[in-house]
Amino acid sequence: MLIKKLAQEYAAITYFVAETEKLFLCVTNLFIERSGVDTFEKLDLEAVIRFKNATLNVAKPVTFNSYLKYLRVLGDYAVSSGHLAKNHFRTVKTATLGKKIFRVLENEPILRAIDTLQHGGEEYPDAEFWISIIKTLYYTGMRRRQLTALQVGDINLDLDTITLSYRGSKTHREWVIPIHPHLKPILVRLLEQLRGRLGRQLKAADPVFNFVLVGKPYKPDPLRPNALMPKTISDFFKRLKKKTGIHLSAHRFRHTFATNLCNPKEGNPDILVVQEMLGHTTLSTTKEYVFTKPERMAQAIQELSLGR
Repeated sequence: MLIKKLAQEYAAITYFVAETEKLFLCVTNLFIERSGVDTFEKLDLEAVIRFKNATLNVAKPVTFNSYLKYLRVLGDYAVSSGHLAKNHFRTVKTATLGKKIFRVLENEPILRAIDTLQHGGEEYPDAEFWISIIKTLYYTGMRRRQLTALQVGDINLDLDTITLSYRGSKTHREWVIPIHPHLKPILVRLLEQLRGRLGRQLKAADPVFNFVLVGKPYKPDPLRPNALMPKTISDFFKRLKKKTGIHLSAHRFRHTFATNLCNPKEGNPDILVVQEMLGHTTLSTTKEYVFTKPERMAQAIQELSLGR
């Protein structure tokens, strides 16, 4: 049985997000290329080790671990389908990763990036659109897939809420978050511009961050009319980094959002609120997103006292 063929079968019945399916098949192709094995009859532990060594020669350990996660589920499916006697992908261990402090974004570089867009002239004709994206990510902590999946009907300006729907959720759940007062006028202006560009009343299913607001050189999602692809967000931030040296990303904004909420200037943080806002199913996942700022530690130490 061809590994590629079974991978396509598994992807077709398992994944409902095109981006995830594409990544899964890409990892499968990388395994075939780097291991030199294209059928399950030839797949053994040595083939998996060859793939591991070849991957670690060109990629970081975290990347190998990400690949192994997809290959393990493929191996499980091959075993359950009778094409593989043993899942050798589960024999090989994940690479050990050093625990690094995730770099959250301070306000200064974010404001500098916004200033670059505002004064970029013809280089950034769609500056207002991208500033809206930056501020939405900052004030909501949503994933890039959730941002591109956001529809007009998900925004309730009367209740000041945004529904993060199952369409962009990794866990296929949806939840409601409040609209920050600084974000509301941005969303109102964005919807007004979208109404004018479309030349009609907005429909509930219209994507909020709509392709018609930017056009070329960007590309709409082939599966969702006028919606941007999540990759478009990342590609724009990469181009902005080349110009400014400022490393922005949806994931960095997500960590920054969680860290800021857990390091309030006054009062005690409520990590359960952060968990709900990020849509995590477990508190342990939320803890991975939070960084305790040095000033918060200093404040805690100053409260220590022996009483005399």
